[in-house]
Amino acid sequence: MGVSTTTVASARELEMAITNYSSRGYLLVNKTETSATLRKPKEFNVVIAILGFLFCVVGLVIYAIVYSMQSDQVVEIRVVERQAPKYMLSDDKRWWWDGGQWQDTLLRVPPGAERSEDGTQWWDGTSWRPVPAGERMWSIGPPDKRETS
Repeated sequence: MGVSTTTVASARELEMAITNYSSRGYLLVNKTETSATLRKPKEFNVVIAILGFLFCVVGLVIYAIVYSMQSDQVVEIRVVERQAPKYMLSDDKRWWWDGGQWQDTLLRVPPGAERSEDGTQWWDGTSWRPVPAGERMWSIGPPDKRETS
């Protein structure tokens, strides 16, 4: 508790200072002819207490409710090994064998080749390649809902 000291020049100014501090909530604890000690008790401020409660406790309660309603997010990642293609590609992977002649991969995709979900890529056994525009089997939606054009 800090003590502040005020000086006055006379007994009359001492009485005026006591009256002044008393009007601001100070209580006279001790008085002599040359000094006086006054004390102001601490006050509980209800408005500040309510605001503090609202901002801290209510905010904490709201967060606790939101947190309890959330669920963990789970992601499962699987490794799926791709099967070797059932068609034969040339060494440069530009041509595929249809059993009778070589077909250009820039014009036709080998039958049974795995395609991407959006139908714009096909798997050649080592990498994804663009499907020629005339060969696209579906334009939107996952493979289980393929739309033929």
